[in-house]
Parts: sequence; structure tokens; C-alpha cells
Amino acid sequence: MKNDIFFINTPVEIQEEFYSYIEENLSTYDIPADKTIYLRFNTAMNVQGKYYFQVYLTEGVVEHSILNYPADFLIFLK
Repeated sequence: MKNDIFFINTPVEIQEEFYSYIEENLSTYDIPADKTIYLRFNTAMNVQGKYYFQVYLTEGVVEHSILNYPADFLIFLK
């Protein structure tokens, strides 16, 4: 995968633990190489200890504050 992946609001230990897993799973999608991928870390509401990543595909590097729109798809981690 030649895409750039950026984490938002994600603890470093979670980035390190899941980077390879996320990269491997994202590679199963047909994502153009010119896209930038942002993953926003979110805790699951009403489910203690569970979280997920919202995934955004952009045309390039963007200001994180504009990523306040529905994600292209979600990756849930259990």
C-alpha cells in the first residue's frame, strides 16, 4: 500500500499495536495510491474497553479539524 496513513487522537501504544493490522486490512480495499488515509480513534459508547477507528480518505493532507464529516467506512476492533 502506497497510501499515507495518519492517526488522530490515538494513543501511541495503540498506533504501534494496530498499525500492521490496519495496513493489512486496508490493502484489501481498492484505495487509489493518491489518497491519504486518516484514522480517528473513538471509544465505543456504552461499551467499556471497546473502541473503533473512523476512516477518512482525502485527496491529500488536510487540517484535522475539517474531518468532522461522516467517515467513508468504519473499522471496528474488538
